[in-house]
Amino acid sequence: MRTRHLRLLGFGLAVVALGSCAASTRFTDIWKDPATNTLAFKKVAAVAITADQTMRRVAEEEMVAMIKQKREAVASYTIIDPAMSKDVEASLSKIKEVGCDGVVTMRVVGVDEKTTYVPGSYVSTTAYPPPYYSFGGYYGYAMPTVYEPGYNMTNKYVMVETNIYRLSDDKLIWSGRSETVDPQSAGDLVRSIGKEAGLVINRTFNAK
Repeated sequence: MRTRHLRLLGFGLAVVALGSCAASTRFTDIWKDPATNTLAFKKVAAVAITADQTMRRVAEEEMVAMIKQKREAVASYTIIDPAMSKDVEASLSKIKEVGCDGVVTMRVVGVDEKTTYVPGSYVSTTAYPPPYYSFGGYYGYAMPTVYEPGYNMTNKYVMVETNIYRLSDDKLIWSGRSETVDPQSAGDLVRSIGKEAGLVINRTFNAK
């Protein structure tokens, strides 16, 4: 049995609450099949490649919600149970059986943390500015001033590989690697990637 791109590997996202800011995504690498200029799928299977079944369901539901804005979509967990997922031929057969002619996959390929030092703010560059020489002057000078000490800021970077396959000839037609900063959850990660991927793909293809 030949190896296919549907092989299941670990999704592996460790989520850390880092505030209420929305995650931001940018694509670092993009490839497109030069012979394909149009996306004209009728029904797409959303596949989150992970052994974590909870993560899989959350990610695939988000993928389906975005894909359904333009075409019919199905989450792979609804047709491929965990026991079957490692059987590539059976999984592919199930996807085709429900009428899918395209597949979108997402897989985490790396998680990194980067710490940046943010310097504090200083009230003066002069040791003893003029207001220091009287109480009234000093009080008026110092009272409104808030000193903010320096601190370390740690951001989580999640690298994800997104692929689009055409099932009629089992061919990869688009692939992108993205970097998302501080996702709050699997859903937040997929939404951020999907939003940016939609913009990139629409610029790349004459999507129908």
